[in-house]
Amino acid sequence: MSRPQDTKIELGRISGLHGVKGWVKVFSYTKPRAEILNYSAWTVCQKGTSRIFHLLSGKEQGKNILAQLKGIQTREEAALLVESTIEVEFSQLKPLKKGQYYFSQLVGLEVVNLRGCNFGVIEDLIQTGSNDVLVVKGSNEILIPYIASQVIKDVDLENKKMLVDWDLENE
Repeated sequence: MSRPQDTKIELGRISGLHGVKGWVKVFSYTKPRAEILNYSAWTVCQKGTSRIFHLLSGKEQGKNILAQLKGIQTREEAALLVESTIEVEFSQLKPLKKGQYYFSQLVGLEVVNLRGCNFGVIEDLIQTGSNDVLVVKGSNEILIPYIASQVIKDVDLENKKMLVDWDLENE
């Protein structure tokens, strides 16, 4: 599936403040968490508006990611960004190996099992530590472990379908 060059992908959110010089705490969705600091231009979105900020500096501090954004110099300016989402251009993401996907590529895929039963579409992903779990919504909500080759048999981005070896009895 080719994505338009201007498509953005959400990589995290600004979750709080750090210090008095405009630094923000970031909740990162990337693996590893600090990977979000490798993107120098962030589109920060809040309440229907977006603005591009350039990352001046960033670091890990415990479980937090701290970031300093160009143009944000005070705690008060930074406070206006709390609960904003952080997006980057999809084209900035590293290419993945064959068979690997960004979660945003999977959202909206129709999930069908080997017997042709349509479970619905992927709406979310739960990170459990051992393996991720797809949240599929159709007539019911179904949780399917994201285990490549064992459960996930095929991902067809072009036709927006995922084939799984899963039955409702597994629930």
